[in-house]
Amino acid sequence: MKIENIVANWPILFFQSLTERKKENFTKILFKANIYWWRAYNIYDDILDGDGDSSRLPIANTYFIKFITSYYNLNLSKKFYKIFNKIITTVEQANKKELLEQKLKFKNGKILIPKKLPKFSILKTLSNKSMALSLGSIAIMYHLDLGTKKINLCIEFFKNFLSAKQLSDDSHDWLEDLIKGKITAANVHVLQEAKKHNIALDLKNKNSLFKIFLKINYINGKNVIKLCERANIYANKIGLQKNCKFLNNTVTIIENAAKKALNPET
Repeated sequence: MKIENIVANWPILFFQSLTERKKENFTKILFKANIYWWRAYNIYDDILDGDGDSSRLPIANTYFIKFITSYYNLNLSKKFYKIFNKIITTVEQANKKELLEQKLKFKNGKILIPKKLPKFSILKTLSNKSMALSLGSIAIMYHLDLGTKKINLCIEFFKNFLSAKQLSDDSHDWLEDLIKGKITAANVHVLQEAKKHNIALDLKNKNSLFKIFLKINYINGKNVIKLCERANIYANKIGLQKNCKFLNNTVTIIENAAKKALNPET
């Protein structure tokens, strides 16, 4: 199954995990909306990273408009659309911030480590770029009239879960991002370790880079697990059972992968 279909299926799994009611047309709309968002997001993200074809920008804009239209056609309460607009603004601000972030410089294939490295002290802000993927579940909670308190808990769940997903993805792409000159919450530890011990980071000698990464990658793994644990606490408070379909296809997958990375023999 394509990744976009897995992500698009989240609202359906969320709905099934919260209620015994059968799948409704409402969730089918959210499924399509997530696909529109995922396609737009990936085109925008590639362009921001400098890898994308800018001629595809109109295609991304079309998907984004379809995404917006899908949600406004649901005719939910004004309170939902207030949250909707706030989350979309958060995503836009995260994209702008990424454009302004410092990039690594290189000399003769070696990374020039900046004197001041960015801090990623509040890990749940890693979700900012992808929080639009929470909107399907939030819409469902309004649709089921589950109340403001649980809806706020749902938002906190996604902040932690999507941050765990982002950190997990960044841990997988740590070297690719370094080569692009991109500093992430995952590869910043490599830069910190090299700076602390005055180690030259030579892209021609990837083995030395891997040795450093393997040494400090437990930090990323533990942070992913911590974010997943927090997400599970919020999930329980909004009525999601531990082994429900939604959690098994989201948080549990990421948490288990992180645990396996920390203890490969188990």
